[in-house]
Amino acid sequence: MSIDPVLQLKDLSFGYGSAPDLINIERFSMARGESLFLRGPSGSGKSTLLGLIGGVLTPRAGQINLCSSEMSAMSSGARDQLRADHLGIIFQQFNLLPYLSSLQNCVLPCRFSAKRRARATQMAGGVEVAVKELAGGLGLTDADLKRPVGALSVGQQQRVAAVRALIGAPDLIIADEPTSALDHDNRGRFIELLNQQRQAFGSSLLFVSHDNSLAPHFDRAASLAALNQVKAM
Repeated sequence: MSIDPVLQLKDLSFGYGSAPDLINIERFSMARGESLFLRGPSGSGKSTLLGLIGGVLTPRAGQINLCSSEMSAMSSGARDQLRADHLGIIFQQFNLLPYLSSLQNCVLPCRFSAKRRARATQMAGGVEVAVKELAGGLGLTDADLKRPVGALSVGQQQRVAAVRALIGAPDLIIADEPTSALDHDNRGRFIELLNQQRQAFGSSLLFVSHDNSLAPHFDRAASLAALNQVKAM
C-alpha cells in the first residue's frame, strides 16, 4: 500500500443554505490502496460528506484533494470529469438504469471517462471483456449481464452496481450503505468479494455504514462523529 494519499480533507465545512454547519472536519486522509470503514448513524451527515468528496456539493470552506487535484478550485465541469475519471460509486439504492441491460449499466463509466475506458482495455483487451471478468469474480454470469437489471435479484443488482463502480480501475471506490438490503452472511460475503476485486487494481475503498459489525473487513475504521467537530443540537 502506498503512503501517497488518494484523498485528503483539510478544514472542511459545509451546511445547507443559511443553516449551521453539518460538516466540519479539520483533517482526514486515505492512503492509496487502503480500505476504510466509516461509521455513522442515519442523519449524521454521511451522504453529505460523500457528496462533497464526489464534487456534487461545494464546501463553505476548506480543501478536498482527490488524486492530487484540489476540487474546491475547479469548475463544476472539471469536478464532474475528475469524478468520472477517478471515482467509482456504489449507491445505497444502486441507481441502476432500468431500461438498460446489466452489461450496458456496467460499461457506463467508460462512456464518460476516456481514462477508465483505456485502463479497462489495457487490462482486459476491451471494456465488455473487462466487465465480464469483473462480473465473474463477483458471481454474475454472462446470462445475468444480458438481462434487464429489473429482472435481477437485489443481491445481483448490488453486484452489477459493484462492477459498474470497479470498471476501469478507479483510484477510489465509495460505497454508501450498499449492503443494507442483505442479510448478515451475504453482507460479509459481498464485502470480501468487493475487496478481492478492488485490491487487484490497487483501488482504495471508502465504505460508509451504520453497521459496526462490518468493520473487521477493512484495514481500519473511523467514526464520523469523532471526525466531525459539529456539536449536536
